[in-house]
Amino acid sequence: MNYFSLTFHFPVVQQLLRHPNVSSFLFFYFFLFLPLRAAPIAAQPSYQQIVDSLGQTLPSIQTPLRKVDVLNEIAYTYRRISGDSTLKYAKLANQLATLHNYVGGQSIAHKNMGIGHYKLNSPKDSMVFHYKKAIRLAQEVGDYYTQAACNNNIAVLSSHFENPYEAIKHYLRGIEIFNQHI
Repeated sequence: MNYFSLTFHFPVVQQLLRHPNVSSFLFFYFFLFLPLRAAPIAAQPSYQQIVDSLGQTLPSIQTPLRKVDVLNEIAYTYRRISGDSTLKYAKLANQLATLHNYVGGQSIAHKNMGIGHYKLNSPKDSMVFHYKKAIRLAQEVGDYYTQAACNNNIAVLSSHFENPYEAIKHYLRGIEIFNQHI
């Protein structure tokens, strides 16, 4: 029995494949995203070079909100290099964003903290806590991208921890947000 015949024996998979947003997601993923990832990329800087470049700009940044944005960029870039550094810079961004009541910056910082915990193989609860907090904060400021991304991240975690109903719920919510707002 092959993979495709196995998938149709599970009602969860059948339900997912019938949902209208899934077809949009599958089209996007297989016909747009994957071909772009396979395209050759010439002379891209390394992630460490990007982090170093962003880090060099920090001392000259005058506004706290811009500093939060750069700290979040550094945290997000570090996801490819170091979970510890992802968490470190996300926490710094969150502290500064909280101090200046920058809800959008707090939201992205919590998304990055969820990613950092994922990279460090922390317990699922700590990851989900940060993703859900990011979603709540992103709703306050109308940041649909962060809402969709965090729903997707929770879905991936739920899939990994063999909770297919929770995974489908969050995948579909992320797709719904993406289709309506992005």
